[in-house]
Amino acid sequence: MAIYTLCHADNTEVDVPHLAVTHIILSVEQGVTDLPLLLSSPPKIPSNPADNLGSQNYGERPRAVAVGGGFNDGMFQEMKDACKDVNKGIVWVNTNL
Repeated sequence: MAIYTLCHADNTEVDVPHLAVTHIILSVEQGVTDLPLLLSSPPKIPSNPADNLGSQNYGERPRAVAVGGGFNDGMFQEMKDACKDVNKGIVWVNTNL
């Protein structure tokens, strides 16, 4: 993880961690299938990773799952529920709130 330094308008610096997008999920069905694999310890590689637009750095277990506005609250919960057995210590962020 890299750290970027940003400046406020008054030129005081703030360190901001760089977040890597390991795997991009475009449907609930893919999320229900892939997320439990990615969040297991150690992480497992989903099928067809070469088709994924993420970094594909599957060596480390993700620390967070961020879900974009294309998924409603029910879809978010369905993917989160699919991970109930591997959801230890994962931060879930739903930008659709």
